[in-house]
Amino acid sequence: MAQKTESNGEIKLSPPADTDTLGRASLPLHPSVFGPAIADQFAALIVRHWRELIRSGEFNAACDLDIIDLCPGDGASGSMLCAAIARRTKGMPPLRFRYLPVVPAADIDPHVMRTLSEPPGIVCKLHWNIADPAGQPHLSSDDEVYRPGNAVVLLAQDAWSQLPQELYAVHYGKLLRANTALIEASEHKSSEQQLWSDADPLAWGERLTPLVDHYLRELNSSPVAFSAIAIDVLSKTLELSGRNAFIISVGDGHSREKRLRLNSFAQVIDSYRKSRKLPVNFQLIAEWMRANGGEVVDVAISTSINLQLTLISPSATKERLQSISRCVDTALFSSSHHLIEACKSLGTSVSLETRLNLLQMSRHDPRVFAVADVQIVQGLRKNALIDRDAWRSALMQVWQNHRMYPTDQSLHRRIATVAMHCNLWGLARKILRVGLQTVGENAEDLANFAWCEARTGQLREAKSLVARALALDSSSELALEIDRRLSHRLAARDHQWLVDLRHESLPIILEPLDDSHAEAYCRQYRDPQIAVMTGLPALTSADEVRHWIRSQQDEVGRVNFAVMHADDGFVGFINLSVSEHAAFFCFWTGVDFQGSGFATAAGRLACAYAAKIGVPVMLTSAYKDNHRSIRALERIGFTRMSIRAYPPDHDRIFFSMIDPDAGPVDSAIELVNYYAREKLPMEFEGYTKTVFEQAVHDSRETP
Repeated sequence: MAQKTESNGEIKLSPPADTDTLGRASLPLHPSVFGPAIADQFAALIVRHWRELIRSGEFNAACDLDIIDLCPGDGASGSMLCAAIARRTKGMPPLRFRYLPVVPAADIDPHVMRTLSEPPGIVCKLHWNIADPAGQPHLSSDDEVYRPGNAVVLLAQDAWSQLPQELYAVHYGKLLRANTALIEASEHKSSEQQLWSDADPLAWGERLTPLVDHYLRELNSSPVAFSAIAIDVLSKTLELSGRNAFIISVGDGHSREKRLRLNSFAQVIDSYRKSRKLPVNFQLIAEWMRANGGEVVDVAISTSINLQLTLISPSATKERLQSISRCVDTALFSSSHHLIEACKSLGTSVSLETRLNLLQMSRHDPRVFAVADVQIVQGLRKNALIDRDAWRSALMQVWQNHRMYPTDQSLHRRIATVAMHCNLWGLARKILRVGLQTVGENAEDLANFAWCEARTGQLREAKSLVARALALDSSSELALEIDRRLSHRLAARDHQWLVDLRHESLPIILEPLDDSHAEAYCRQYRDPQIAVMTGLPALTSADEVRHWIRSQQDEVGRVNFAVMHADDGFVGFINLSVSEHAAFFCFWTGVDFQGSGFATAAGRLACAYAAKIGVPVMLTSAYKDNHRSIRALERIGFTRMSIRAYPPDHDRIFFSMIDPDAGPVDSAIELVNYYAREKLPMEFEGYTKTVFEQAVHDSRETP
């Protein structure tokens, strides 16, 4: 068998004297394909294994549960795996696990290490000279020799195919060994004598002799790959763990003899010349594990990808391994690829619900999102009635997955764009802020950030951001358009009613209602009962809302505020119909935000400001059966009045709120006077003359 050496973090096989280098693999090894769906599948298998340990009493709570990852790449896949495990272990007794990526002396990316080190997982690099069977793995934390306290999980995704393998052939009862150096160095066909030489059937070791004998009897002419390093790594794992391990192997290869028979020499050699990899013979690995007392289950993921689960412990049984393997979903290993293809071919008529479902099926894979985001935005523009909570959850998970496993430097901007079209302004702002920190300041991110601020009541902050965008790129069309809109809105401000009112402790701002709020107003006004209960017109489209807002701006005494939340944007509406020193108060909370308490905070803010500028008397009414509005008015500070109106307005309860600095005020007289001044058609019980005459008479009679 070839001798193995290590140099400068690279594993090499030192070939026999008659051959050249068999191959090499640089540490850390990198998974060829990874994503949230694969992470979720690995997490499901690992957590199911841990549950079995706990159930059977084989778990030592005083020790860590270790996951040794032979193929950690730059650490991003480990971040995603740890997050998936954390989700899977919610509700279980507290578990502490360690993620141990096998790396050379060089560190994994420090940013990734910080991400991986977040609870509940602990990350400690495992320095393991895989090529040295006698060597001891060391933990990087204090350079101590590694010794696990519980059953070990060994994760070998794409590891065996990346580690050097030898190529053999079973040819009519003979075992031959290939000179892979000739295959690697030359495209032309070498002679059979140059390429192949006789091999000793005992070269694979005593435990594999029965399998070699079987091949020699049953195979006529088939290429067979063999990895001495894989066998040595597995042997070392059994030694370290005290023969107590769960091994998950995935890779390009086969576990069935039929596939071995169908592999042609030409296919294997051509593939090796292109990738320097050989297909893994999982049948051979399974045979070696069974000879060492392990239980093995093989699952064909596709025609070329195999998943192998191995359990070895004093109490390992076939039934136990099969119980663990029941959570295998083969679709998860290829779902992202297939869903990407499906999303590319979808027409524009496909519903948003379908696109959301496809994203969920991929476990919120950023690559699936990346081929669908344009169509999602188009769908959102046409459909205001979306499930905000479902999209918020989906986009947050896409963003988290992208941060753990980045695939596109500009994808953060596209995720933020979809979040903005869902009116998830806080999420979009967070994503853009991180993007600016990661890729540096640029006009597009700053302009989008400014738009988030503008749509959440922060106009002056937005103006500052867009100025920074234009300083970087004075020709940015997006920044120029946002700057134009901001300038137009700010120009309409004054020092009386057209002002911003900021809550001192809550993320609430009241800003003058204008036609920029039309679409959000329409979306939150979609419950017909809002118009019924407030007496406002029934508006069913953004254009109708826009026309109504503009008409209101021409009415004397009409003050309309949009209630803006720092993360959610438009959440409600407040109207003050001002008449001299009194105003009639009207409010409603948006469909998506009712019960949030925003109305109370916003109502108090508006009434306090009105009193400050000379309108100390607030009046309003609510239908007797509108219990939610009555409770909200009372929380704001309104007091019920005993005065009642004649039919058809007899089903109303009237309320007042008087600023304490206004002195003694008769609320009933103020209400009657208000209706008289505004010439509103309402009569009140106890007033037999015209409303105005009776009000004046009563005011003179009052001591």
